[in-house]
Amino acid sequence: MYDLRGSDSGREWIEVYNNTGASIDLTKYKFFESGTSHNISHYEGDSELANGSYAVIADNATNFLNDNPNFPKTNLYDSSFSLSNDKGENLALKDSDGNILYEVSYDVSLGSNGDGKTLQLNTSGSWVSMDPSVGSLLTS
Repeated sequence: MYDLRGSDSGREWIEVYNNTGASIDLTKYKFFESGTSHNISHYEGDSELANGSYAVIADNATNFLNDNPNFPKTNLYDSSFSLSNDKGENLALKDSDGNILYEVSYDVSLGSNGDGKTLQLNTSGSWVSMDPSVGSLLTS
């Protein structure tokens, strides 16, 4: 979620899905945005992300839990980043050698800028603006 209602400082987050066929340790990866590779720290829940599971990487995990009190408290990670609210940007998940494992670009013209919605990748491969569905695979 890149542009929450009100101040989004320390409240932004992304959700990732593991479809690798094996468990992964996200703390060995880097979250790349705005030209910087950010460390990822385990906060609570499972320390490894099982195949077929979701994880949230929050700019501030404590704030994320305050904003999302019904989050099941599994697979939560903490990092330090600030997503662009004005124009969008390129985001990537990199392995320990700096190789890009997954990369995506978002643009504010897609929506979700300050309206309480998130950008979500649906099963047809399109990015859509929808209500947050932390931990749920989209079917549309």
